[in-house]
Amino acid sequence: MVERILEYLQKKGYAARIISVKHLKEFQNEIEKLNEAKYLDAGMYKLFNDFHNFNIPASANPIKSIFIVASSSPIVKINFNYNGVRFPALIPPTYTEYYKKPEEIKQHLNEMLESCGYNAVRVARLPEKLIAVRSGLAKYGANNITYIPEFGSFFLLSAFYSDLPCTGTDETWSDIRVMDVCKNCHACISKCPTAAITGDRFLIKAERCLTYYNEFKGTPEFPDWIAPESHNCLVGCLRCQLPCPLNREQIEKVEVLAEIDEAETSLILENRGFEELPPALAAKLEELNISMYYHHLSSNLKALINSKYRLPQNNIM
Repeated sequence: MVERILEYLQKKGYAARIISVKHLKEFQNEIEKLNEAKYLDAGMYKLFNDFHNFNIPASANPIKSIFIVASSSPIVKINFNYNGVRFPALIPPTYTEYYKKPEEIKQHLNEMLESCGYNAVRVARLPEKLIAVRSGLAKYGANNITYIPEFGSFFLLSAFYSDLPCTGTDETWSDIRVMDVCKNCHACISKCPTAAITGDRFLIKAERCLTYYNEFKGTPEFPDWIAPESHNCLVGCLRCQLPCPLNREQIEKVEVLAEIDEAETSLILENRGFEELPPALAAKLEELNISMYYHHLSSNLKALINSKYRLPQNNIM
């Protein structure tokens, strides 16, 4: 049964694995060990704790397994127009598909499961990368991003709880380690603009990662030690993924998803409250799934424009 489901998902263009739900506690313990080893600063540890939920939900049919599914996800480009100039802004893989794609996968998954009396529900607050590596679906790069041969690092991970039993023969339990190919390659280390990837430890210094400052709500403004030219995406960062040799076949896959006109761009740069935006602009940001990052969007866009075009700071407010 499990083999047929995984093969079916593969035919649909996904890569997937299954593990027993009994491993949830182990995943929680592994994160605690990182904190005990002082690999996480207080801010990152709080983010981890606030986000992850290891409690199995109540269900008429007890949850017995976790499906972890990878779907190809391209870089996205949004064009912002300002002062007669078009400013293209990149968004890394996964951001714009975080809610839509898992629903699509769930439908395919349940096409197989429900025919046999089982079911799957999406679960969004698990450590998907850790599950993917432990299940044998993916491997860690030196940048702590996960890789799958057919996708490189350009994929979205989606997790699903299921009442389908998972036996020892259905699952793989792999070691947590960096890929061998990374040992003699320092592409991501040399290109990281904030020295978050050091090479002398398994976990990157997440508190130095640009994504920490331009994505998560409640994080500080950009500190002075982040150089202006470091900014390269509207949210997140691509500096460690673009030079990676394992992504050579993926980096040209860029989708242009939206055009933001001059008036709309000005409203964002002015940091108008989201509720003050015109309905059409608010709907556009929601459709792109970047409304959830609106708290950083104004400062991110200003930093990105200044970085890319070396405009004086007062040119964009």
